[in-house]
Amino acid sequence: MANETTTTTLNDFVNGYVISSALLGYAMEFIVAHPMFRYFSLVGQPSNVLQVPRLTADFSVNDNGASVDTEFDATEGTALSNTALDAENVQFTVSEYGLVRTITDNVAEDSVLGSQFMSLIVMDAAQTLGMAVEQAACSLFSSLSNSYGSTTVAATLANAIAMADGIRTRGYHAPDGLAYVFDNKAWSDLKTAALATSTSVLTYGETGQQILGMSRDPSNGLGADRRVGTLYGIPAFETGITPTANAAADVVSACFVPSSPGNDAHATFAYVEKRPFRIEVERDSKLRADIVVFTRRCAVGEAADGSGSRLISAA
Repeated sequence: MANETTTTTLNDFVNGYVISSALLGYAMEFIVAHPMFRYFSLVGQPSNVLQVPRLTADFSVNDNGASVDTEFDATEGTALSNTALDAENVQFTVSEYGLVRTITDNVAEDSVLGSQFMSLIVMDAAQTLGMAVEQAACSLFSSLSNSYGSTTVAATLANAIAMADGIRTRGYHAPDGLAYVFDNKAWSDLKTAALATSTSVLTYGETGQQILGMSRDPSNGLGADRRVGTLYGIPAFETGITPTANAAADVVSACFVPSSPGNDAHATFAYVEKRPFRIEVERDSKLRADIVVFTRRCAVGEAADGSGSRLISAA
């Protein structure tokens, strides 16, 4: 047979496909770190730098009492000597993030989504700029002074627990609890260690498990907050945008004091907002298009270096 009439021969009449108004989502990292940072606002303030002061302590922590054993002893009838009250500060400098989309009139007029298209690109832009800020936030892990683990060595349970213990022994408080943000590979290494048959604390049964305090979140990290479970009784989150170190041989995770009413005095990191997410539309009549500009101005930085710990482990 030959000369059949088909959709190919009548391709000018037959639609090649039907476009559904339902949308599929693209893969994306979860934003887990900077929502746990202490919030400050510079909105309406005439500067792009926020300075936050703090007093300087007249004693040391974890020194077996050496800095207060005799330094503040008083003797009856003897005048006390003066001790100056010192202060220091941390500063946060705002950066700008932006994204531009140029949308022709035909898109809105002819698209199956029609008027919904603007809502779609707004949500996409918010997600994209949010990820840019999240990457800057996770990059702060590398700047934490207190480091655990070793280069090119898989993350261990002992290292992860020591991260949290170190925050306490350095004298920082977190009445509302700590938080872990692990690199994907580091969390995988920790699960592997917990499943080991000969070296895991699980070998010691219920007592070891209570010390480890490790459990899996029902969503296994696929829920809205990317929480994968707990370790040492501390909520653990996982992400794929933690920084690398040592020529990308390693990845950097963190344990830190998250923001909360009880924790804020010792919160490890801060988020400073100068310009909230803003949408501006510029009409280009010659192009028959709308130029949509999305921007935000903010800063992320360390507020209290000692209240955070980093974990170096093999990538």
